[in-house]
Amino acid sequence: MEIIEPQRKTEIMAEADVVVCGAGVAGACAAVASARAGASTILIERYGFAGGTATAAMVGPIVTFHNKRGEKIVAGLADEVIDRLKTKGGAKGHFRDTVGVAYSLTPVDSEILKDVFAEMLKDSGVKFLTHTWFAGTMVENNFIKAIFVETKKGRFAVRGKDFIDASGDADVACRAGAPTQKGRESDNLNQPMTLIFKVGNVDISKVRAYIKENPQEFHHETLFDEIEKQEIIGVSGFFSLWKEGNLPIPRDRLLFFSTLNEGEILVNTVRVSGFDSLDPAQMAEAGNEGRKQMWMIYELLKRKIPGFENCRLAASAPEIGVRESRRIIGRYILTADDIVQGRNFPDCIAKGAFAIDIHKPVGKGIISRDVASGGAYDIPYRSLLPQKIENLIAAGRCFSAEFEAHSSARVQATAMAMGQAAGTAAALAAGAGLPCPEIDIKKLQAELRSQGAII
Repeated sequence: MEIIEPQRKTEIMAEADVVVCGAGVAGACAAVASARAGASTILIERYGFAGGTATAAMVGPIVTFHNKRGEKIVAGLADEVIDRLKTKGGAKGHFRDTVGVAYSLTPVDSEILKDVFAEMLKDSGVKFLTHTWFAGTMVENNFIKAIFVETKKGRFAVRGKDFIDASGDADVACRAGAPTQKGRESDNLNQPMTLIFKVGNVDISKVRAYIKENPQEFHHETLFDEIEKQEIIGVSGFFSLWKEGNLPIPRDRLLFFSTLNEGEILVNTVRVSGFDSLDPAQMAEAGNEGRKQMWMIYELLKRKIPGFENCRLAASAPEIGVRESRRIIGRYILTADDIVQGRNFPDCIAKGAFAIDIHKPVGKGIISRDVASGGAYDIPYRSLLPQKIENLIAAGRCFSAEFEAHSSARVQATAMAMGQAAGTAAALAAGAGLPCPEIDIKKLQAELRSQGAII
């Protein structure tokens, strides 16, 4: 049965030069950058805090600020976030990635990260509307005039000159009529989702000792010499012990990271495949499956894994982590070849260096391909620009890329760099009265460099 809502006038809640939808790490950085560039800025967020997958889904540590040669490839606002976290005890800087997939990883305290983003948004003059859900768009002649939001007080409109889609799911672009796509090109299947959870009271010295004595049990790129040196470690393996557990989970290993808290481990092993993250009924099932797997993995840790004998479940993420869903079809689609060749673009606005890292949509295992010579690749401004809509920029997980390329550039450090670029570009477009694709790319790049960004 179709329910038709009667026509009604929608009250204007707020108006700004730039409206950002989604306060994940990309959206929060976009809003700060926009406001600092002089644009009045509104940030819309469904939760009561910023940080997205880094806070609501507890996904960590942040990767990666460096290419595999150890050269810095992300700075600017992302660096400021880490520096502010350090002053509050919420970060200790960058550590070698002992798993060997990236050069560095950056553990952060997700609770303190909420405070850091709140302070940055407030200090920058961003109007931060929390507990507010994006619900639709009003489009005229390929320009978004306003978005509709739902709140406890009802439906409202938020008007703006330019808009940033940092929803993670390309919600704004899709509702505005811009072309989008989902999953891998052959069958539209997405990478599996993961429910992150923490366990405490782990004897990490026993974990280190087992790795040293059983190197064949761990990921082939593991930096065994660094396992003893690094305060924070990542572990990918325990192949035999995992196999002995015989859990009904499409995974071939344990993956976990130590945190800033002594004896605490962040477990990234749950694998929930075959669900559509855009379907609320399927997301409910995915959440249930994630928690079911979590308890099975927790019991296996206690029974079989050295150092976890007396561990206790400390927390599970409020939201299951989504690696990918819907993304825009942009004016340039970043390709796998761009990644592995370390390709440069004249309209570069950010850099990435994480390996192509595909958790198979069906079955076990991971497909990985490194950037050539351990270098980095450019993300072109055109990959942030959806087709058809002239005053919209995408940032973070919903930018334009092929399935394989997306698995590299979706990571948090790169998303923060994209957010800074998107916010700066939107402010420039609003100030000049230009469509977002028509701003002076050289001016945008110069402004980003003046902010400490690496392009």
